[in-house]
Amino acid sequence: PHYYIMGESGSGKSYLKRVLLENCVSLGYDVLTISPSDTEEIGLSMPNAENSEGVGLSVDQYWIGQEKLLDKPENIDNLFTGVNALTLTELSENQKQEYVDKILSRLAELDRSSKPLFVFLEEAHRFNKGKAADAIQKLVREARKFGIHVVIVSQNPTDFSHNHRHVRENTVSVFLRGEYTDYAEKFLNNEDEITNLNTGEAIIQGPDFSK
Repeated sequence: PHYYIMGESGSGKSYLKRVLLENCVSLGYDVLTISPSDTEEIGLSMPNAENSEGVGLSVDQYWIGQEKLLDKPENIDNLFTGVNALTLTELSENQKQEYVDKILSRLAELDRSSKPLFVFLEEAHRFNKGKAADAIQKLVREARKFGIHVVIVSQNPTDFSHNHRHVRENTVSVFLRGEYTDYAEKFLNNEDEITNLNTGEAIIQGPDFSK
């Protein structure tokens, strides 16, 4: 399924994302991970169980606007094969919106049934309005049957609401520790269940299974 990972700083969001990412790679799936405003994916390497010397699996790393790593590919489809890490930190906010919209809109046209593709989007709250939000919503509503799976990492379940509520409705919720105002109380009937979680603990709930 698609996943919506949320929690405050230090709750374990990035670590959990890394665990899921490593598992996707170990299963042989294609992976694209997008970081809008930081470089945490720079230097990313994946464990290689088949190499006893500890040599990791290679990751194509894109740092748009920097000569240190790869610039954005001429053919955007290159991002959808293999293991790819993309940082947008050098781009303006408008450029980030446009490029994420371009990536996700292209994904909505693809059929990856023969080999699944997992797309990780960090700081998704930056893309909860406009065309980028529309593209995210379309993906989570339609793309899973075509082998494209979206993992959204954000801070709050209300980051996508109203016009884009289907983002939440079509994803498995992974609640790590956080202050979700009155949302947690409405969702769980006990806000303390979330606010008192320890680092690395989560409450997981989706439409197909109970908490």
